Amino acid sequence: MDQALAAISGGLSPMAFWAAVAITLFSGFVKGAIGFAMPLIMISAFATFMAPPVALAALMLAVIVTNVQQAFRQGPAAAVASTVKYWRMILMLVVFIVVSAQFVLVIPSWLLLGLLGVPVTAFALVQLAGRDLKLQLRHQRAAEYGLGVLGGLY
Repeated sequence: MDQALAAISGGLSPMAFWAAVAITLFSGFVKGAIGFAMPLIMISAFATFMAPPVALAALMLAVIVTNVQQAFRQGPAAAVASTVKYWRMILMLVVFIVVSAQFVLVIPSWLLLGLLGVPVTAFALVQLAGRDLKLQLRHQRAAEYGLGVLGGLY
């Protein structure tokens, strides 16, 4: 039983495990309410009591589960249609997740959190300033590739 519990909790203490569950549920609520911020909340909170590789693994698992659930909420046909429509972004996202994952153990924690925090802060400031981030339709293909790379790296 103890081995099963350790496997489920990722080796975290019971208090850390339940804190991670609470943080995940809260960040899932925020994602449902405003459409984003789940990874931001999770990584910033997890980093206070988890090693960065464990925090990233927990974050990735939760994000994958919620994104798959969202993709299929209108049925398999809609999920396939979205996959076909945005295949460029999805491809780049997957490729660059694999690329960036290689650096998690090499980059110091303070630098990793800074690399995540600076763009998030910049985005928040742009939003607070009331600026709309819009791309012209003629730039859609390039934007899909670029945003896929950016999303995969982050």
